[in-house]
Amino acid sequence: MAANVNIEHVRWALEELSDEREQVRLWLSDGSAGKEVSSFVEAQCILFDDSGLGYALETNSTGLGEQIDSQLVLIGALLRRIDSGRSPQDIIADPLMSRVRAAAAETLQALQT
Repeated sequence: MAANVNIEHVRWALEELSDEREQVRLWLSDGSAGKEVSSFVEAQCILFDDSGLGYALETNSTGLGEQIDSQLVLIGALLRRIDSGRSPQDIIADPLMSRVRAAAAETLQALQT
């Protein structure tokens, strides 16, 4: 695996992007009483920016393999098609998010094998 990809960040983001219940818990949280908070945009940033994955995909240097790279490119393409300016509820309910969740779950499974 390429040293410039933080695989733990990739896994965290994929876990969030693959789980509708987790999205509801985090994206609709108001942060009161120490509750965790996240967002659609934050999940994308963790996956592609904070992890170094975006650059590694651009330079074909993820070290994760062709199949996983293809899935990650698909996830990125789907995420870009979702309007992030809407409410979290609308984003979670977007039919494209169902595809994102499925692709993220498949990719997460492939990473664990």
